[in-house]
Amino acid sequence: MKLRNQNGAALVVVLLMITVFFVLGLSLLSSSLSNTKQVNKTEKEMQALDLAEMGVLHYQNHFKVNAYKYLKIPIETAMNNAKNDTMKKKLDAVYGLLDKEDLTYELLNFPKRTIDEHADYDVTIKNSNSIFSTENDKISVNISSLGTIHSDTQNTIDATIELSIQQLIEDILNEKSTSGNAENDLPVPAGLESCQYTNNLILTNGCFYDNLPATAMFGTVIGGIDKDTIAYINGNAIIGAISGGINKDTRIDINGDATFGAITGGINKNTIININGNGIFGEISGGINKTSTIFIKKNATFGVISGGVKDEAKICVGGKINGLDLLKILGKYPSGIYSYVEDPNSYNEAGCPPPNNTQFDPLSLTSQTLATHTAIVNVKYH
Repeated sequence: MKLRNQNGAALVVVLLMITVFFVLGLSLLSSSLSNTKQVNKTEKEMQALDLAEMGVLHYQNHFKVNAYKYLKIPIETAMNNAKNDTMKKKLDAVYGLLDKEDLTYELLNFPKRTIDEHADYDVTIKNSNSIFSTENDKISVNISSLGTIHSDTQNTIDATIELSIQQLIEDILNEKSTSGNAENDLPVPAGLESCQYTNNLILTNGCFYDNLPATAMFGTVIGGIDKDTIAYINGNAIIGAISGGINKDTRIDINGDATFGAITGGINKNTIININGNGIFGEISGGINKTSTIFIKKNATFGVISGGVKDEAKICVGGKINGLDLLKILGKYPSGIYSYVEDPNSYNEAGCPPPNNTQFDPLSLTSQTLATHTAIVNVKYH
Protein backbone atom coordinates (compact mmCIF):
# COMPACT_ATOMS: atom_id res chain seq x y z
CA MET A 1 0.00 0.00 0.00
CA LYS A 2 2.86 2.33 0.87
CA LEU A 3 4.67 1.53 -2.41
CA ARG A 4 1.51 2.26 -4.41
CA ASN A 5 1.21 5.73 -2.81
CA GLN A 6 4.85 6.54 -3.62
CA ASN A 7 4.36 5.58 -7.28
CA GLY A 8 1.29 7.79 -7.48
CA ALA A 9 3.16 10.78 -6.05
CA ALA A 10 6.02 10.29 -8.50
CA LEU A 11 3.58 10.24 -11.40
CA VAL A 12 2.04 13.53 -10.24
CA VAL A 13 5.49 15.14 -10.03
CA VAL A 14 6.39 13.94 -13.53
CA LEU A 15 3.13 15.22 -14.98
CA LEU A 16 3.62 18.55 -13.19
CA MET A 17 7.15 18.91 -14.60
CA ILE A 18 5.94 18.09 -18.10
CA THR A 19 3.24 20.73 -17.77
CA VAL A 20 5.73 23.35 -16.53
CA PHE A 21 8.21 22.64 -19.35
CA PHE A 22 5.41 22.70 -21.91
CA VAL A 23 4.19 26.08 -20.68
CA LEU A 24 7.75 27.45 -20.62
CA GLY A 25 8.34 26.09 -24.11
CA LEU A 26 5.21 27.76 -25.45
CA SER A 27 6.23 31.03 -23.78
CA LEU A 28 9.74 30.91 -25.25
CA LEU A 29 8.41 29.96 -28.67
CA SER A 30 5.91 32.80 -28.58
CA SER A 31 8.65 35.26 -27.53
CA SER A 32 10.97 33.98 -30.24
CA LEU A 33 8.31 34.29 -32.92
CA SER A 34 7.46 37.80 -31.70
CA ASN A 35 11.13 38.87 -31.78
CA THR A 36 11.59 37.36 -35.22
CA LYS A 37 8.54 39.19 -36.47
CA GLN A 38 9.82 42.47 -34.96
CA VAL A 39 13.29 41.97 -36.48
CA ASN A 40 11.74 41.25 -39.86
CA LYS A 41 9.56 44.35 -39.56
CA THR A 42 12.54 46.55 -38.58
CA GLU A 43 14.64 45.12 -41.40
CA LYS A 44 11.89 45.81 -43.93
CA GLU A 45 11.50 49.37 -42.63
CA MET A 46 15.24 49.93 -43.02
CA GLN A 47 15.12 48.54 -46.55
CA ALA A 48 12.23 50.88 -47.35
CA LEU A 49 14.24 53.80 -45.93
CA ASP A 50 17.24 52.83 -48.06
CA LEU A 51 15.00 52.83 -51.12
CA ALA A 52 13.65 56.28 -50.25
CA GLU A 53 17.21 57.60 -49.89
CA MET A 54 18.09 55.99 -53.21
CA GLY A 55 15.21 57.89 -54.77
CA VAL A 56 16.53 61.23 -53.45
CA LEU A 57 20.04 60.56 -54.75
CA HIS A 58 18.83 59.34 -58.14
CA TYR A 59 16.63 62.40 -58.54
CA GLN A 60 19.56 64.65 -57.62
CA ASN A 61 21.56 63.05 -60.43
CA HIS A 62 18.57 63.46 -62.79
CA PHE A 63 18.50 67.16 -61.81
CA LYS A 64 22.24 67.59 -62.45
CA VAL A 65 22.13 65.99 -65.90
CA ASN A 66 19.22 68.09 -67.14
CA ALA A 67 20.30 71.35 -65.49
CA TYR A 68 23.70 71.04 -67.18
CA LYS A 69 22.07 70.21 -70.51
CA TYR A 70 19.90 73.34 -70.51
CA LEU A 71 22.08 75.81 -68.56
CA LYS A 72 25.49 75.31 -70.18
CA ILE A 73 24.96 77.51 -73.25
CA PRO A 74 22.94 80.28 -71.51
CA ILE A 75 25.47 80.61 -68.67
CA GLU A 76 28.53 80.52 -70.92
CA THR A 77 26.97 83.01 -73.35
CA ALA A 78 26.01 85.38 -70.53
CA MET A 79 29.42 85.21 -68.84
CA ASN A 80 31.39 85.78 -72.04
CA ASN A 81 29.38 88.75 -73.24
CA ALA A 82 31.35 91.83 -72.19
CA LYS A 83 28.15 93.90 -72.15
CA ASN A 84 26.94 91.85 -69.19
CA ASP A 85 29.26 93.71 -66.84
CA THR A 86 27.11 93.27 -63.72
CA MET A 87 25.72 90.17 -62.06
CA LYS A 88 22.17 91.35 -62.72
CA LYS A 89 22.86 91.62 -66.45
CA LYS A 90 24.44 88.17 -66.45
CA LEU A 91 21.45 86.64 -64.65
CA ASP A 92 18.95 88.43 -66.88
CA ALA A 93 20.83 87.10 -69.91
CA VAL A 94 20.77 83.54 -68.53
CA TYR A 95 17.02 83.62 -67.93
CA GLY A 96 16.47 85.22 -71.33
CA LEU A 97 18.33 82.40 -73.09
CA LEU A 98 17.17 79.51 -70.90
CA ASP A 99 14.38 77.29 -72.23
CA LYS A 100 12.46 77.12 -68.97
CA GLU A 101 9.57 75.14 -70.40
CA ASP A 102 11.72 72.28 -71.67
CA LEU A 103 13.89 72.20 -68.55
CA THR A 104 10.79 72.13 -66.36
CA TYR A 105 9.38 69.24 -68.38
CA GLU A 106 12.60 67.26 -67.96
CA LEU A 107 12.81 67.94 -64.22
CA LEU A 108 9.20 66.83 -63.72
CA ASN A 109 9.60 63.71 -65.85
CA PHE A 110 11.02 61.23 -63.34
CA PRO A 111 9.19 57.88 -63.49
CA LYS A 112 8.71 55.38 -60.68
CA ARG A 113 11.67 53.00 -60.41
CA THR A 114 11.30 49.27 -59.68
CA ILE A 115 14.35 47.54 -58.19
CA ASP A 116 12.79 44.06 -58.26
CA GLU A 117 9.30 42.59 -57.89
CA HIS A 118 9.30 43.34 -54.14
CA ALA A 119 11.07 46.73 -54.00
CA ASP A 120 10.58 50.14 -55.63
CA TYR A 121 10.77 53.88 -55.01
CA ASP A 122 8.62 56.68 -56.34
CA VAL A 123 9.62 60.37 -56.38
CA THR A 124 6.87 63.00 -56.41
CA ILE A 125 7.48 66.66 -57.30
CA LYS A 126 5.70 68.92 -54.80
CA ASN A 127 6.28 72.35 -56.39
CA SER A 128 5.81 71.72 -60.10
CA ASN A 129 4.52 75.26 -60.67
CA SER A 130 7.30 77.12 -58.85
CA ILE A 131 10.62 75.53 -59.77
CA PHE A 132 12.26 78.80 -60.83
CA SER A 133 12.83 81.57 -58.30
CA THR A 134 14.17 84.64 -60.08
CA GLU A 135 14.10 86.59 -56.82
CA ASN A 136 16.92 84.55 -55.31
CA ASP A 137 18.18 83.16 -58.64
CA LYS A 138 17.69 79.52 -57.74
CA ILE A 139 16.22 76.46 -59.35
CA SER A 140 14.58 74.47 -56.54
CA VAL A 141 12.64 71.22 -56.74
CA ASN A 142 10.81 69.97 -53.64
CA ILE A 143 10.49 66.20 -53.75
CA SER A 144 8.97 63.39 -51.71
CA SER A 145 10.65 60.00 -52.14
CA LEU A 146 8.62 56.92 -51.12
CA GLY A 147 10.43 53.59 -50.67
CA THR A 148 8.29 50.42 -50.63
CA ILE A 149 9.12 46.79 -49.68
CA HIS A 150 6.69 43.91 -50.38
CA SER A 151 3.88 46.43 -50.96
CA ASP A 152 3.21 46.73 -47.23
CA THR A 153 6.20 48.53 -45.70
CA GLN A 154 6.94 52.10 -46.69
CA ASN A 155 9.24 54.95 -45.70
CA THR A 156 9.22 58.55 -46.97
CA ILE A 157 11.87 61.26 -47.22
CA ASP A 158 11.09 64.87 -48.16
CA ALA A 159 13.94 66.99 -49.54
CA THR A 160 14.75 69.95 -51.77
CA ILE A 161 17.21 69.78 -54.66
CA GLU A 162 18.45 73.27 -55.45
CA LEU A 163 20.96 75.11 -57.61
CA SER A 164 21.94 78.77 -57.17
CA ILE A 165 22.71 80.19 -60.62
CA GLN A 166 24.25 83.33 -59.12
CA GLN A 167 26.56 81.35 -56.84
CA LEU A 168 27.51 79.11 -59.76
CA ILE A 169 28.49 82.10 -61.94
CA GLU A 170 30.33 83.83 -59.08
CA ASP A 171 32.41 80.74 -58.36
CA ILE A 172 33.31 80.29 -62.04
CA LEU A 173 34.42 83.92 -62.23
CA ASN A 174 36.37 83.68 -58.97
CA GLU A 175 38.07 80.47 -60.07
CA LYS A 176 39.07 82.16 -63.32
CA SER A 177 40.41 85.26 -61.61
CA THR A 178 42.48 83.22 -59.12
CA SER A 179 43.68 80.56 -61.54
CA GLY A 180 46.83 82.51 -62.38
CA ASN A 181 50.04 82.74 -60.36
CA ALA A 182 52.83 85.18 -59.67
CA GLU A 183 54.33 84.51 -63.09
CA ASN A 184 51.33 86.34 -64.59
CA ASP A 185 52.09 89.55 -62.70
CA LEU A 186 53.57 92.48 -64.57
CA PRO A 187 57.36 92.53 -64.11
CA VAL A 188 58.64 95.37 -61.95
CA PRO A 189 61.05 97.68 -63.81
CA ALA A 190 64.54 97.87 -62.34
CA GLY A 191 65.61 100.85 -60.28
CA LEU A 192 62.26 101.71 -58.68
CA GLU A 193 62.08 102.66 -55.04
CA SER A 194 59.30 101.65 -52.66
CA CYS A 195 57.10 104.71 -52.15
CA GLN A 196 54.51 105.21 -49.44
CA TYR A 197 50.97 105.54 -50.72
CA THR A 198 48.53 108.10 -49.41
CA ASN A 199 45.03 108.79 -50.68
CA ASN A 200 44.89 111.09 -53.75
CA LEU A 201 48.66 110.97 -54.11
CA ILE A 202 50.04 112.30 -57.43
CA LEU A 203 51.98 109.66 -59.38
CA THR A 204 55.69 110.17 -58.76
CA ASN A 205 58.56 109.14 -60.98
CA GLY A 206 60.59 106.12 -59.91
CA CYS A 207 58.01 104.77 -57.46
CA PHE A 208 56.88 101.24 -56.69
CA TYR A 209 53.55 101.45 -54.86
CA ASP A 210 52.78 98.35 -52.79
CA ASN A 211 50.73 97.47 -49.69
CA LEU A 212 47.74 99.29 -51.17
CA PRO A 213 44.07 99.33 -50.16
CA ALA A 214 41.61 97.31 -52.25
CA THR A 215 41.54 100.19 -54.74
CA ALA A 216 44.16 102.93 -54.59
CA MET A 217 43.01 106.48 -55.42
CA PHE A 218 45.49 108.75 -57.19
CA GLY A 219 44.90 112.47 -57.56
CA THR A 220 44.24 114.73 -60.53
CA VAL A 221 47.26 115.93 -62.51
CA ILE A 222 47.14 119.61 -63.51
CA GLY A 223 49.52 120.75 -66.24
CA GLY A 224 50.09 117.29 -67.63
CA ILE A 225 52.94 114.84 -67.14
CA ASP A 226 55.93 116.71 -68.58
CA LYS A 227 58.75 114.63 -67.10
CA ASP A 228 59.81 111.11 -67.93
CA THR A 229 57.89 109.09 -65.36
CA ILE A 230 57.96 105.42 -64.43
CA ALA A 231 55.50 104.18 -61.82
CA TYR A 232 54.35 100.70 -60.79
CA ILE A 233 51.09 100.25 -58.89
CA ASN A 234 50.84 96.77 -57.39
CA GLY A 235 47.05 96.52 -57.21
CA ASN A 236 43.82 98.13 -58.42
CA ALA A 237 43.89 101.86 -59.06
CA ILE A 238 41.77 104.86 -59.96
CA ILE A 239 43.80 107.60 -61.62
CA GLY A 240 42.34 111.09 -61.55
CA ALA A 241 41.98 113.28 -64.63
CA ILE A 242 45.19 114.29 -66.40
CA SER A 243 44.85 117.84 -67.68
CA GLY A 244 47.59 118.77 -70.15
CA GLY A 245 48.26 115.29 -71.50
CA ILE A 246 51.07 112.79 -71.10
CA ASN A 247 53.95 114.37 -72.99
CA LYS A 248 57.14 112.52 -72.11
CA ASP A 249 58.41 108.95 -72.20
CA THR A 250 56.17 107.72 -69.43
CA ARG A 251 55.43 104.19 -68.29
CA ILE A 252 52.61 103.38 -65.90
CA ASP A 253 52.21 99.74 -64.86
CA ILE A 254 49.10 98.74 -62.93
CA ASN A 255 49.09 95.16 -61.66
CA GLY A 256 45.30 94.97 -61.38
CA ASP A 257 42.21 96.79 -62.64
CA ALA A 258 42.49 100.48 -63.52
CA THR A 259 40.21 103.44 -64.15
CA PHE A 260 41.55 106.63 -65.73
CA GLY A 261 39.74 109.93 -65.65
CA ALA A 262 39.61 112.18 -68.70
CA ILE A 263 42.94 112.84 -70.40
CA THR A 264 43.08 116.21 -72.18
CA GLY A 265 46.05 116.97 -74.40
CA GLY A 266 46.49 113.44 -75.64
CA ILE A 267 48.85 110.57 -74.92
CA ASN A 268 52.06 111.43 -76.71
CA LYS A 269 55.63 110.36 -77.45
CA ASN A 270 56.57 106.87 -76.25
CA THR A 271 54.08 106.46 -73.43
CA ILE A 272 53.32 102.91 -72.28
CA ILE A 273 50.37 102.08 -70.05
CA ASN A 274 50.19 98.43 -68.95
CA ILE A 275 47.07 97.25 -67.13
CA ASN A 276 47.14 93.68 -65.85
CA GLY A 277 43.35 93.50 -65.49
CA ASN A 278 40.33 95.41 -66.76
CA GLY A 279 40.78 98.99 -67.92
CA ILE A 280 38.36 101.93 -68.09
CA PHE A 281 39.29 105.25 -69.72
CA GLY A 282 37.36 108.48 -69.76
CA GLU A 283 37.51 110.75 -72.79
CA ILE A 284 40.94 111.05 -74.40
CA SER A 285 41.09 114.36 -76.25
CA GLY A 286 44.09 114.96 -78.47
CA GLY A 287 44.35 111.33 -79.48
CA ILE A 288 46.96 108.65 -78.88
CA ASN A 289 50.07 109.56 -80.81
CA LYS A 290 53.63 108.66 -81.88
CA THR A 291 54.59 105.22 -80.55
CA SER A 292 52.43 105.23 -77.44
CA THR A 293 50.82 101.94 -76.44
CA ILE A 294 47.98 101.08 -74.10
CA PHE A 295 47.96 97.37 -73.21
CA ILE A 296 44.99 96.04 -71.25
CA LYS A 297 45.16 92.38 -70.37
CA LYS A 298 41.45 91.77 -69.88
CA ASN A 299 38.44 93.85 -71.00
CA ALA A 300 38.48 97.55 -71.82
CA THR A 301 35.94 100.37 -71.85
CA PHE A 302 36.71 103.69 -73.55
CA GLY A 303 35.04 107.04 -73.73
CA VAL A 304 35.48 109.17 -76.84
CA ILE A 305 38.98 109.22 -78.35
CA SER A 306 38.95 112.54 -80.15
CA GLY A 307 41.93 112.73 -82.48
CA GLY A 308 42.00 108.96 -82.93
CA VAL A 309 44.91 106.56 -82.71
CA LYS A 310 47.64 107.91 -84.99
CA ASP A 311 51.19 107.28 -86.18
CA GLU A 312 52.51 104.00 -84.74
CA ALA A 313 50.44 104.22 -81.58
CA LYS A 314 48.11 101.36 -80.68
CA ILE A 315 45.60 100.06 -78.19
CA CYS A 316 46.00 96.34 -77.45
CA VAL A 317 43.24 94.64 -75.46
CA GLY A 318 43.40 90.98 -74.52
CA GLY A 319 39.67 90.78 -73.84
CA LYS A 320 36.78 92.68 -75.37
CA ILE A 321 36.50 96.39 -76.14
CA ASN A 322 33.44 98.44 -75.15
CA GLY A 323 32.57 101.97 -76.19
CA LEU A 324 34.30 102.13 -79.56
CA ASP A 325 31.82 100.25 -81.76
CA LEU A 326 31.11 103.39 -83.81
CA LEU A 327 34.69 103.30 -85.05
CA LYS A 328 34.30 99.85 -86.60
CA ILE A 329 34.39 99.48 -90.36
CA LEU A 330 32.71 96.32 -91.66
CA GLY A 331 32.78 94.92 -88.16
CA LYS A 332 36.48 95.61 -87.54
CA TYR A 333 38.27 98.34 -85.64
CA PRO A 334 40.49 100.68 -87.66
CA SER A 335 44.26 100.31 -87.61
CA GLY A 336 45.64 100.97 -84.15
CA ILE A 337 42.85 99.33 -82.12
CA TYR A 338 43.11 95.59 -81.51
CA SER A 339 41.25 92.99 -79.46
CA TYR A 340 42.76 89.54 -79.04
CA VAL A 341 39.39 87.97 -78.29
CA GLU A 342 37.59 89.61 -81.21
CA ASP A 343 40.36 89.36 -83.84
CA PRO A 344 43.48 87.47 -82.68
CA ASN A 345 45.13 87.55 -86.11
CA SER A 346 45.07 91.35 -86.37
CA TYR A 347 46.17 91.58 -82.74
CA ASN A 348 49.23 89.42 -83.34
CA GLU A 349 50.07 91.01 -86.70
CA ALA A 350 50.10 94.45 -85.06
CA GLY A 351 52.85 93.32 -82.71
CA CYS A 352 50.72 93.68 -79.60
CA PRO A 353 52.19 92.14 -76.44
CA PRO A 354 51.30 88.45 -76.35
CA PRO A 355 48.55 87.96 -73.78
CA ASN A 356 48.51 85.11 -71.32
CA ASN A 357 45.95 83.10 -73.25
CA THR A 358 44.56 81.42 -70.16
CA GLN A 359 43.25 84.81 -69.09
CA PHE A 360 41.19 85.15 -72.26
CA ASP A 361 39.94 81.66 -72.91
CA PRO A 362 36.14 81.78 -72.87
CA LEU A 363 34.62 81.06 -69.48
CA SER A 364 33.02 77.63 -69.45
CA LEU A 365 30.64 75.60 -67.31
CA THR A 366 31.65 71.98 -66.72
CA SER A 367 29.32 69.23 -65.59
CA GLN A 368 31.50 68.70 -62.51
CA THR A 369 31.22 72.36 -61.50
CA LEU A 370 27.44 72.27 -61.82
CA ALA A 371 27.28 68.98 -59.91
CA THR A 372 29.17 70.40 -56.93
CA HIS A 373 26.68 73.29 -56.76
CA THR A 374 23.57 71.06 -56.80
CA ALA A 375 22.65 70.62 -53.16
CA ILE A 376 20.20 68.45 -51.19
CA VAL A 377 18.66 70.60 -48.44
CA ASN A 378 15.69 70.60 -46.04
CA VAL A 379 15.74 66.81 -45.59
CA LYS A 380 12.89 65.35 -43.48
CA TYR A 381 12.35 61.69 -42.60
CA HIS A 382 8.81 60.41 -42.02
